Amino acid sequence: MSEKFIEYLKNNGLAENTCSSYNKDVELFKKYYEDSYGEKLDKLVHADISMYYNHLLKTGVTSASVNRKIASLKNEINIVNSNKKNELDALSYEKQNEINKLNQQIELTKKDKKFKQMHIVEILNGLYIHHMYNKFSFRKNM
Repeated sequence: MSEKFIEYLKNNGLAENTCSSYNKDVELFKKYYEDSYGEKLDKLVHADISMYYNHLLKTGVTSASVNRKIASLKNEINIVNSNKKNELDALSYEKQNEINKLNQQIELTKKDKKFKQMHIVEILNGLYIHHMYNKFSFRKNM
């Protein structure tokens, strides 16, 4: 995750040192979370950030450092949300392609059905004309 996180930060115009500091801040938060809850961080939510914020203030971390650490975590949330959105967009794109393919098959079936119906009508017309011709011809010959 840290490589993607750093790449995300760089793409958003942050300096190399800031990216490195943000990455360390996120890693420190993960360690704090694991030490506090006895489990690995599965999902970062705002309530966890608030608790961490209070923890940092209680331990005497300077306001500037607290603000940077919180900004680091908010950027982590942004990248996770961005990845989820991209995954949903990809799924949505795949589903739309499936729908488009089904619609094309339906249209082809409709066209094929219309084509068949048109030929049936032509055949029936031909039979009718043939029948009428034979009927008319038969009367003449009588």
